[in-house]
Amino acid sequence: MPYLLTKSLGEGRTVLVAMPANHNDSNGFFKLELANPTGSHKDRMAALALADAFAQGKQRVLAASSGNAGVAIAAYAGLYGLACEIAVTQDCPELYLKLIRAYGANVVICETSMERWAYLERASVAQDTAVLTNYVVPAVGSPPVAIEAYKQIAIELHQEIGPQAQLGSIYVPVARGDLLWGLYMGFEHLLQTKQIKVMPRLVAVEPFARLSLALAGTSPQALFKGQSKQSSIAGNTITMQSVLAVQRSAGTALIVGDDEAIIAREALAKRGFLFELCAAAAWAAYQREQQTQSLATGKNICNVVIATSHGSRDAHLFN
Repeated sequence: MPYLLTKSLGEGRTVLVAMPANHNDSNGFFKLELANPTGSHKDRMAALALADAFAQGKQRVLAASSGNAGVAIAAYAGLYGLACEIAVTQDCPELYLKLIRAYGANVVICETSMERWAYLERASVAQDTAVLTNYVVPAVGSPPVAIEAYKQIAIELHQEIGPQAQLGSIYVPVARGDLLWGLYMGFEHLLQTKQIKVMPRLVAVEPFARLSLALAGTSPQALFKGQSKQSSIAGNTITMQSVLAVQRSAGTALIVGDDEAIIAREALAKRGFLFELCAAAAWAAYQREQQTQSLATGKNICNVVIATSHGSRDAHLFN
C-alpha cells in the first residue's frame, strides 16, 4: 500500500551496519531502525496508518501504547493535521509522556492495559475516528496496515545484503509481535515471488516466558505473568500471529531477562551503539546463539539484529 504515502518525515530505508567485531565472524549486522525520524521502527507503521486514516477522511486517531508507538503516531498525526489521543497505563515512563505531548497529542492515562483497551473500544464507534492499535481481548495485534509497513523491512534487508548473500537468523524484540509478523509476511512475499530461496529463521526475543510458553503448548490467548524494565515489550499478552511467524520460519523464542539485557546494552554503548534495552536484549540473544553455535554461519550468511529504538528513549537508562 505504498501509494497511500502522500506525506513523509523520512521514515524507512534505515541502514544495515556490521556488528562490533568478535572472535567468531558470523556476518552479524544491525538494522538500525532507531534511525527513523522519531527514533523507532514504529514510524513505519505510523506513516502508513496515518496516511490510510487521512485517505478515509478521519478527523481523529487513537492508539494504545507503552511508548514508542505513541510517540510515532503523535508525530505523524501532526504531519497530517489530525487530532490524536494516546492511551497509556500509569507506569508509562514520563519521558514518553513528554514526547507524545510535545508532538501535540493528548495523553489518556488508564490504570491497566485492559482499561486502556476498553477506552479505545468505546471510542472506536465514532465515525470520524481511526483506532490504530489493538483494543480487543484476546489480543490480535495492530490493523493490517501496520503489518504492511513492517513488511518493507524484510524487503530492505534482502536488498541490502546483495544477491550473493543469504539471510540466516533475524533477532526481533517481541511483545504482541506486529514487527515479527510483518517481517514474516515480507519474507513470505519474497519467497512467493522467487526473490529468495530460503525463509530466514525468525528469533523472537522476550523478557519473560510468553511466546516460548505458547510454542510449548500454552494457549496464546492466556495472560502471562511477568514484569520487565524492557518497557517496549513488557506486556502480558501475545498473538497467534507471533506463534505462526516463529513456527513457519523454523524459528524460536528466547528469553533475555533484564540483567542480561543491561549488560548487553552497556557493552554496546562502549562500542558506540546505544540501544533501547529490548534491542540490546536481541543482541544478547544473538551472542548466546553464536556462542552455542545455534545459528548458521558462513561468509555468505547474514544474521541480523533489529535495533528497534534508540537508548535515549529508555527511561531506565537515566534512573
